[in-house]
Amino acid sequence: MKKTIVIYGAENESAKETAMYFSGENVYALFPSGKPEALEGVTTAAIDPLSDEAMVLLARQLEEKHGGVDLLVLCASLHGENDGSIGSHDMGQLAQTLDRNVNGCWRMTETLLPLLRKGEWKRIGVITPEEGSIRQCRSTKDYGWLMSCASINMMQKLNFNRLHSEGFMFRNYMEGTKGITPGEYMAMNFCFDPNDAYIHSDENRLILRDGQLREYAW
Repeated sequence: MKKTIVIYGAENESAKETAMYFSGENVYALFPSGKPEALEGVTTAAIDPLSDEAMVLLARQLEEKHGGVDLLVLCASLHGENDGSIGSHDMGQLAQTLDRNVNGCWRMTETLLPLLRKGEWKRIGVITPEEGSIRQCRSTKDYGWLMSCASINMMQKLNFNRLHSEGFMFRNYMEGTKGITPGEYMAMNFCFDPNDAYIHSDENRLILRDGQLREYAW
């Protein structure tokens, strides 16, 4: 039986790659910029995540067609133009970047949560850059985007705390390295034994890994 995959933030190249990886499934790539691209074997659409009407319609259509959602992939895909170092921001644009990226991912998760509960995988994934990690970040620019990435990482942690006991699984992929693709990582299954030691379990703790499966600090 086909899986149902929803990818939010498909402007990001890794998100597009992930959509194409799952192209044999029921996969939906959503573009918050309002400028969807055609991807073979993938249903693409513009989405305004701040519109109650749009979100209700999305959930209704997915439930009617598929009954549930197996995997939701989240990505902060929008960058502000000329969002430079501190003191050189267009504050309105910065707020819009944060709104579409952070609130967009939050609203997408809250809207689709009832459908994720009905899915077989019950899985939420995040694609993030290395500099989305507070410890790894060395940048002095692209404030809105990088603050979005860090915020989404925190949201993922809060969702893990809330949903792990229900059997939800979480996949967090750091883009930018060769090896396993984000789609391959999102699809991987790990041992889900509540009695496994915390340090040895990829399901009982929240982990960020790259294409070489190396673990990175948040």
